[in-house]
Amino acid sequence: MCLFNRLFGSQNVREPSNLITELFSESTERKIELARASLTSHFCLHEAGHVMMAELYQIPIEWVNLPRLGALISSKRPQETTDELLPAVSVPSTDSKTAVPYFLGGFFGELNIYHDVALNVPGILQVFTLGCAGDFNEIRERVKADPNATAAHRSIVVNLDRALNASRDAAEQDVFLQQFQFRGLYEFRQFRKHRDRHRSIAAQLYQRWKGQGNFERYHELTPEFGPYRY
Repeated sequence: MCLFNRLFGSQNVREPSNLITELFSESTERKIELARASLTSHFCLHEAGHVMMAELYQIPIEWVNLPRLGALISSKRPQETTDELLPAVSVPSTDSKTAVPYFLGGFFGELNIYHDVALNVPGILQVFTLGCAGDFNEIRERVKADPNATAAHRSIVVNLDRALNASRDAAEQDVFLQQFQFRGLYEFRQFRKHRDRHRSIAAQLYQRWKGQGNFERYHELTPEFGPYRY
């Protein structure tokens, strides 16, 4: 009780203004959206990154999968298939030349909300690196299996191997971001040239997902996000 009083018992403590106080003050519809925003915005940034790299490298996009949000944080419903449970972008199988930038796109998409200066400040970037581990493993497998893989892409795999080993397969976010030397990659520089296109795709994904029962209905999107010249 003494500890509680020291922490919360003072009548003179000024209530901070932050996301929690905003949740209490907003409309019910806005409360629901804010409560879900962390998951939904993360997935939209990530999948939009894949979409943009597919466009940039002229990889045909077959569909974009936006799952029922509840399926991500609870058990699936009896009629739901495994394919409906995770966000995904479907593209045809491709060689490592285009697969590498495509699979890096999700990671780059999560980084895209940060300005260049912030990218160089240790410890502040919030990226779900563990969720990107599947993409990173695809890169490793595609490059190692391709006898025609470029020297630059083989170097990316060495870079990834070091970062994944040091970070327990990307489970330790800060360690991975310190070890993976992504800032100088050609693919990353190309991505950053089209930040506004990625932002537009991510916003469209979010709006379409929100429109499907407020994130609570599985929806498979057609790959149409408006014209853009790369």
